[in-house]
Amino acid sequence: MTTDASPAGPVAPAGGAEPDSAPPALHSAMVLRFYGGALALAVGLSALGEGGVARLFRPTSTSGTAALAEALGLAAALLLGSWLSERYWPAMRRLTAELQTVIGPVDARRALLWGLCSGVAEEALFRGPVQDLLGWLPTAIGFGLLHGGLSRRLIAWSCFALVAGVGFGLLTVRHGSVWPAALAHIVVNAVNLRRLGARSSSKGQESAP
Repeated sequence: MTTDASPAGPVAPAGGAEPDSAPPALHSAMVLRFYGGALALAVGLSALGEGGVARLFRPTSTSGTAALAEALGLAAALLLGSWLSERYWPAMRRLTAELQTVIGPVDARRALLWGLCSGVAEEALFRGPVQDLLGWLPTAIGFGLLHGGLSRRLIAWSCFALVAGVGFGLLTVRHGSVWPAALAHIVVNAVNLRRLGARSSSKGQESAP
């Protein structure tokens, strides 16, 4: 399933049927439903814990400028690590190729939307009630396993998510708020989604008759 039409517009199927424009909308709807559910779970679990739902909206306990700088610095480091591992690690190159196929073409607007949904929902859940209960390191390990499990095919994803989870967890501990981690997560996901989606779009144009 692709996530966007080609630059020339949707291609009509054989037999004169109307072009199928449903997959992109369905794909975005799936993303919104999934992360909406994750955010609802985060809110529900937070309501049961100490501090309640307000815990998720707590501002940083340190300088906002420092939190912003460290969040963007972590995002930049993770993006650089992603690029280097793709360049030098065959498992990451295979994962990238597979994700390109699954994600399909993604424009900048959709990459930002999906990055925003995933970054906010995952950090609200993992660095919110889950980290409060388990601590930052077990949460980071669980975060890595949930992204790829122990599958050899997805080991690169698990490793990257583990490293990212450690960074997000420590950032949350340092600043006393989930928002710096959420910002870093949004930037990483939005940039990587756009990068993968642009490659997928380019390949589709090259293979078009």
